[in-house]
Amino acid sequence: MSKLDLKRLILLTPSEVKTGIFIIIFLTLFYQILQIMISYYPYAYYTFFKLVSIIAYFYYVLFFIGVFLILYGIKNLIKKSNYDNLLLKPKDVIIYLFKNSKYKKILLISAIIYGSIYSILTGIVIYSPYDLSSYYQIPSFTIIPLYGPPLQIPILVFYITGNLGLIIIPLNFLLLITLSLLVGLNVALLVLSASMRFVQINQGFLASIGVFLGFFTGCATCASLIFSALGTIGLTIALSIYPYQNFLNVGTVLLLSLTAFLASRSISKNCCRVNIKRTNQI
Repeated sequence: MSKLDLKRLILLTPSEVKTGIFIIIFLTLFYQILQIMISYYPYAYYTFFKLVSIIAYFYYVLFFIGVFLILYGIKNLIKKSNYDNLLLKPKDVIIYLFKNSKYKKILLISAIIYGSIYSILTGIVIYSPYDLSSYYQIPSFTIIPLYGPPLQIPILVFYITGNLGLIIIPLNFLLLITLSLLVGLNVALLVLSASMRFVQINQGFLASIGVFLGFFTGCATCASLIFSALGTIGLTIALSIYPYQNFLNVGTVLLLSLTAFLASRSISKNCCRVNIKRTNQI
């Protein structure tokens, strides 16, 4: 990407998205600096525990505002965008999916299903066979303010019932939204390709790999649990990929983005032979 293309992309990015990204980056840097400062004064953690906890709560308030602004900005961008009925460009295909009621439903349903499975496998949604109501006020929430790497601290814990709870980690929450939308987008693109009868197996295969790897991005132990079923070799594989968790996160997002781009480009190249009105009736 040239400097001109990068400048154009920045200019076209909605202000809400820019603001949301700025908030999340600022919060991440601020909280890491706060951790470093406290680490030099170990007793400060106990002295200012309540203050740090209050800061952690404000962190999440601003964090959720930042995520909301990003999603709101993307929604407005899609709403204001128009597409060519011939779908001659990949971006036209993406916009078409979000504006066509049929494919929009497929996208959202796929994203919700994947997001639900992802939440369970990565420990965002937790279930305890033991009733915790005798230990915690139900419903309630608590926070773990320190210590941890960027975007993995603070940790927000919701106690919904005596057996059901939520564990919110900033990175896992961002991955939940990003991967769910990308998976939903890929599924909608595959359905659109199939309806136009030129679905490509290699793109579906790459998307499947991205979906599979996505389950390991939010929870390092998930890989251990699944690979351990293969025995000693599987456990060795799980332990070997643990140090590269961040690369796995980035790689999965890039892979799903790549498959979405390839699928939309394939559709844009072939759809000139297809009547869009006909595909709406299939």
